[in-house]
Formats: sequence, structure tokens, C-alpha cells
Amino acid sequence: MTERVIIVPTDTQFPPPLAPLQLSRLVNECDDRGHLPLDLALSSGQTALAETLLEHRADPDARDDRGRRPLHLAVGRGDAAACLFLLERRGCRADAALDSTLETPLHLAAARPGLDAEVAEKLVRKGANVNAQDKDSRYDLPCFPVNLISFCIILFLFFSTPLHMSVSNDNRPVFDLLLGSGASSDVKSSEGFPPLWEALKHLVKAAKLRKIVC
Repeated sequence: MTERVIIVPTDTQFPPPLAPLQLSRLVNECDDRGHLPLDLALSSGQTALAETLLEHRADPDARDDRGRRPLHLAVGRGDAAACLFLLERRGCRADAALDSTLETPLHLAAARPGLDAEVAEKLVRKGANVNAQDKDSRYDLPCFPVNLISFCIILFLFFSTPLHMSVSNDNRPVFDLLLGSGASSDVKSSEGFPPLWEALKHLVKAAKLRKIVC
């Protein structure tokens, strides 16, 4: 009769448990494609997993490899459920701006007419600046050589506010919300025009298009 030998693993055969600091670093690290764990969970509709990540110190204001936060990403893809989920969490800044363009989540929400207006309302209630100015990415920087001072001046002349974005994208619900929340209709875009001028441009463009079609 052959005897069976049962090997019982000892504690030393298992990796030691992660320290809280190590775990916090891991849940906020991007994968090899530059995605944050929290954003991956939310973009796939796994809110329970997102909750677990937050319980283990996932930072709702962390940035991915391109400097984007989960809230920017959620607004950008039109994910209202993820936006509202994040805005209810401590540490999620409604007014955080992208380093590259200075766009806030409110800029992005104003540019998405299909996004539930509740998201913009929540952003404003959470303290989003309705008059925040971005570096307007719709305009190309000069291709000729410029010195550092000139480059900085040019860069900061290109901007739009959420109100401009709502007009440019025919987003009436957010336009009404912004005006009712104290957005200035006098702030000019990088072209030197107030939101009313943007609206008139759209009316003229629409009239020309109808004339061509008819």
C-alpha cells in the first residue's frame, strides 16, 4: 500500500499581505495601455468593483497617462451614470482642469448635447466654475518659430467658456443652466466674440445650409 504524502503549505510559502500604502499605489496605477483601474471599472458598468476600488484607496481624482481624470473621461464618453457616481465621492473635484487644455468637466458637458443635463447641474452644485476659460483646442497654434514668451501669450489667448461651448454645440439645456447659474454672457472667446455672436454665427450657417439643401 502506497502512502500518500500531503504537503501542507506554511505561511512562508504565500506572499506577504500588501501594506496599505502599497495597495493604494497599485489601485491608482495605470495599466500598460494607460488606463486607470477606477475608470476601467466605471466604463464597463462595474460599479460594485468601482466601490471596492474606492474602499481600497483608489483616488477619484487620479490622472491617467495623458493627464485625464476619471470624471473627464466619463463626461467625454457621455457616461452620465459614471459621472454622477464620481460626483458623489469625496475627493472628486468638479472643477479640476486638464493640464493640456484647461478644460473642466463642465466644458466637456457643455460640448455634449446628448449628455443628461443632470450631470451639468450636479457639476455646478459641486462648485464648477461657470466662467472657467480653457485653452481653446479648436484653434491651431502658429507653425512658425516663436520665443517662449510669445508662445505663452498665444497659448493663453486661445480660450472658451462653458457658455461658448454650449452655444457652439447647440446644447440648450446646459446653456439655460449656465445663464441661470451666473455665467457671464460678456466673456469673449479667443476670437474676441461673446456667446451671442457664436449663436448668430450658427443661425447664419444653418440658414445657408437650408438654402443649399432646398
